[in-house]
Amino acid sequence: MAPKNQPTYEDFEPLVEASEEDGCSILSLHVPGFRREQIRVQVSSTRKLRISGERPYQNKTWQRFHKEFEIPSNCTTSNITAKYKDGILHVRQPLQPQDVSEPPRTAAPNPPPPQQQQQNGQQQAEEPEKKSSPAANGKAEAKSNREREGSTCNGDKISGRAGRLKEVAPGLLGKFILPVLAAVLLFLLAKRLDQNMAGGAGESRL
Repeated sequence: MAPKNQPTYEDFEPLVEASEEDGCSILSLHVPGFRREQIRVQVSSTRKLRISGERPYQNKTWQRFHKEFEIPSNCTTSNITAKYKDGILHVRQPLQPQDVSEPPRTAAPNPPPPQQQQQNGQQQAEEPEKKSSPAANGKAEAKSNREREGSTCNGDKISGRAGRLKEVAPGLLGKFILPVLAAVLLFLLAKRLDQNMAGGAGESRL
């Protein structure tokens, strides 16, 4: 049994409606029979919105209520306002526009060092040489064969010229060298005869 002069309380559960309007989160609590001065609206350090009230009811009892709500993270607590009208308490919580996070940017790949670029360039230059077509190889072989045939033909020409020189050499000896030798021999014989004749004439004079 409650002691004398101690009020008896009856808990009351108000109807709560939540909505958004003009960039504000609005809480509407239906508390009929309460006066404005019988209602308290508080903001705690943990960002809790506390709404409570009590009033004399009947048969020396009191009616009371207590509600707590989470304050939105993008709401500035100093801008929260409350208005009581026709048995309904309206609490407005202005919301700040949230920043739209930009999508993460993918980092551009780092360019390879200059030495690696040079090596890649050399590899790319060597690959076409390695991937030469069979037709190119056939052309190279045909060219080498033609060079070999040309050298053989040139050898035949040279050997033919040597044979012709051998054939021409005896003719040159017969036409030029032999007459010269004969003329020299005749000259020597004539000179010897002149000397002999000169010696015989001297002996006859004596």
